[in-house]
Amino acid sequence: MTPEQKKELLNLLLTDPQGLSDTDLERLLEAKDDLYSFLYSLQTRLINHLSQVREYRRKKTAFSTQSTDQLQRRYNEINREISRIVCEEDSDYDPLPDSFFETRLDSDEHVIGDIIKEREAQVST
Repeated sequence: MTPEQKKELLNLLLTDPQGLSDTDLERLLEAKDDLYSFLYSLQTRLINHLSQVREYRRKKTAFSTQSTDQLQRRYNEINREISRIVCEEDSDYDPLPDSFFETRLDSDEHVIGDIIKEREAQVST
């Protein structure tokens, strides 16, 4: 199902069911499994994203009390650890999924990196 088809079908779902034409009703019934899967994944992503935002804010508040030097040391430690893990992997076999290299919003690396960037921007203005 294309993004446009999803959008169109979701708009149909939001209308009064009594106002649906027979054609619209049939389209929704034919796509119900795809719509259910899409809505379930959307719900899961929303819940995960909201949890990450909450954790990001909690960590940012906690890390903000530390000096920039302390944060930079911690940031460097995290990056050294990631580099160590990557270097230990056999070059002929890459078992690390691509998601390993994506930084989660609520990861220490991401939060500390944001604080450092904000502080650097304040200093340069």
